[in-house]
Amino acid sequence: MNLTEEQLDFCQRYAALIETINEALDYVAASFTDFEKTEGDVVLQDVIDAFAQIAQSHVTLEILFQEEEKMVETIEAFVLVVNEASMLDGNLADPTLMCSIITEGLTPTYHKWSEKMQKELQPYIVI
Repeated sequence: MNLTEEQLDFCQRYAALIETINEALDYVAASFTDFEKTEGDVVLQDVIDAFAQIAQSHVTLEILFQEEEKMVETIEAFVLVVNEASMLDGNLADPTLMCSIITEGLTPTYHKWSEKMQKELQPYIVI
């Protein structure tokens, strides 16, 4: 499958967003033990906002890659990340529970999903 220049740019920006979220989640997870990382709450909100951008991008990606079964499955697997993130609802006031959700649930689930997604995207975005 050959992508247009616009489609390639979209996929490259999407891949960059995925990687940025990886780094941001690592920062948030580290902020529970490294007290020099004082922006954990702000970065976490940015991550949640970025998840919405990822979900919006999936509409376009599912159309673009509708013939690529593994890609579509990986896109749809993002629901696992959303499910982990939803565990934060109502639990932001409990730092211990929030730490557990982020470090044991959300971050590893996102990393696993993003690794699969990057692997699926790689053949299309390498020039």
